Amino acid sequence: MTYQNKNLTLPLAFVFDEHYQQLSASSKYAYAVLQEISDWKQIRHGYFPVESRPFSISRSYLQELLPHTSAPEILKELVAFQLAAVQKKSEDAWVLQLLPVKCNRPQDNFLEEFVDGNTVSLTFKQQVERLKMPLYIQQVLMEHQQRLVKENISPLEIDEHFFKHKEIVPIATYAAKLNKALKTKGTIVSISDILDNELNLKK
Repeated sequence: MTYQNKNLTLPLAFVFDEHYQQLSASSKYAYAVLQEISDWKQIRHGYFPVESRPFSISRSYLQELLPHTSAPEILKELVAFQLAAVQKKSEDAWVLQLLPVKCNRPQDNFLEEFVDGNTVSLTFKQQVERLKMPLYIQQVLMEHQQRLVKENISPLEIDEHFFKHKEIVPIATYAAKLNKALKTKGTIVSISDILDNELNLKK
């Protein structure tokens, strides 16, 4: 079986953003195919596909969708470009979550907007959405929004901590440890110190 939709739409960033120029044509096509599969699975389960949700996919099905390519290599490249989070479910299946395509625009890094010369504070949700953390981690932050705001823990601090260690800590592991850290009792003095301890990171 090959993918039948001949009208796939690639994200414009794949064409115009310098970051994605090194992404292979096969992986760009795979991302578009998997995005449609992800949307279809969400609709089938009663979700409106605004955000990508994790879904299971078998090696054989993925290979049928993407013939003449190496499915594991495609997934590896998507992870390398922070376009997907992948966990091995079994020898022949993965749990996959597509991550949003990011344009490297400087304004995406700001946590404040300036309108008519006045500073306008962003909501917690807007702050989280403007960071480039994977959805797994963004979801954890949103679940613990009340505590983070109450204890004045900045999402930016967690963002910086994640990217400092993203080469050695898998996304799913980081999200799980962050969730555990934010469930601890007592006031959090330093979220970075707690995460270092949870992840056994040497200072």
